[in-house]
Amino acid sequence: MKNDFLGSKRSAVFCLIFQDDNILLIKRKYPPHQGYYVPIGGKIDAFETPDQAVIREVKEESGYAISNPNFSGILVETSPLDYNWISFIYKVDVSEYIPHDCDEGELMWVPIKNISNFPIPETDSFIYDYCISNTPFIFDAVFDEDMKLNSLRCKLSQNQLIG
Repeated sequence: MKNDFLGSKRSAVFCLIFQDDNILLIKRKYPPHQGYYVPIGGKIDAFETPDQAVIREVKEESGYAISNPNFSGILVETSPLDYNWISFIYKVDVSEYIPHDCDEGELMWVPIKNISNFPIPETDSFIYDYCISNTPFIFDAVFDEDMKLNSLRCKLSQNQLIG
């Protein structure tokens, strides 16, 4: 039987949480991106808006309650594998938060100036740059069968960033 949903896009949210010159990241325990440092986020549940999902995900993973996340952009990821996502990216600034235990991995503040010293997904440095400069984006990321990023394009500016 043919799987009509294979390759279909799933929807997710991510929240870049900043405190001064630091960003709150999770060193993931599980795939995808196991061992990488990523923002808090996850799948959008049925009947949930992206705004509701990001508020829920931040609370679930960090225990921190946000109320007005700032929408920053969209990341569309396409691959020939079962890794195809549309992610809504948000940003929030907090005055004080001490990371606690998280089921998804280890939460920690990372100095944004040292982010290149940490293993992060290939798309994320571009997302951080655009969010920090408050530049809206729609990124179109295309991966090959080995999950190597072949191209990354910003649809709003028509900039080809990779590939």
